[in-house]
Amino acid sequence: MILASGLELLSPLRFTDAVSISTNYSQLSECSHSLDMPHELDSAFGGHLRLTTTTGDNVAIPVVCAGDRGDGPELKCYRLGHEEPVGTLLTERSGAASVVINNGQTLWVTGGSDRLIQQLTSTELLTVANDSTTDNFLLISTEGKPLPGPVHHHCLQMLDSDTAVLFGGSRNPDTLDETWSLEDHHGGEWQQRAPLPVPKSMLMCGVIKDASGQKIIVAAGGLIDDFDNFWDPTKTTKTTEFLLGLDQTWEAGPDLPTELAIAQSSTTEDQTMMLVAGGVLSSMTYEESLSVYSLKCVNMNCEWTTFDLELTQTRLWFVSMIIPPYSLIED
Repeated sequence: MILASGLELLSPLRFTDAVSISTNYSQLSECSHSLDMPHELDSAFGGHLRLTTTTGDNVAIPVVCAGDRGDGPELKCYRLGHEEPVGTLLTERSGAASVVINNGQTLWVTGGSDRLIQQLTSTELLTVANDSTTDNFLLISTEGKPLPGPVHHHCLQMLDSDTAVLFGGSRNPDTLDETWSLEDHHGGEWQQRAPLPVPKSMLMCGVIKDASGQKIIVAAGGLIDDFDNFWDPTKTTKTTEFLLGLDQTWEAGPDLPTELAIAQSSTTEDQTMMLVAGGVLSSMTYEESLSVYSLKCVNMNCEWTTFDLELTQTRLWFVSMIIPPYSLIED
């Protein structure tokens, strides 16, 4: 699992944390890497894109885009561990949500806010150039399908290769309970679904599978209610909600071990486990979290657990991703 960029004590970060997950997903351990950002950045987004080498190996390319450098939004995308940008966005945006689609070839970037903190409806498709190689990796940006409304600090997840689910987030001054689905990200229409039980922004989310194969859309933690009281610690929640189908309503899942928001989540490639790391706790003193939590479900008996290993530094508004075990990270 890679944790890149973000804020520590309100200072933007360029250093990346990397931890290795054991094959049975029971333990974490620190691992060495050379995947730091070329400069400080927070409120970015990203994911690992995929190339296939001439020898048939799948190579994961971890990419972080946009966000805020402290003096305004960033337009560039960077491959972790490399100095030169690999792509340029069409629109300045921070606090966006993104997912990898098209068999690992495209990063779909949605919403966010501009330098005037105006929420965006626009989306972009950052696609691996046809002539990209591990030595010459480039992303080409094109306009994507607009969102049903302006939003930032929301969740975007893929239920399958075609179906996207959008939920939560904020549209100043409101925190949102909206849930939308899109069955064809190329040309379909957004459909409104059952709302979250409580409005949530800066939440953690994922799609995991129960041992039976049932897919579960997860909305965990986050900030609730009034966006204007952003730094009010009583607005942080530990509730988890599950959506078991697009035509169903959200239902209560197990609570996180603690109130938590502005953390990041990643899901293993087989979708059997979701990891949550970093973020801020609910406390009358501003306290950031070093913990890493996991969520697994067996026969719809779902449980959060806390790993023994803690992060080396606190981190908010960062990017997290899990590199599949078959992939190679090439310098």
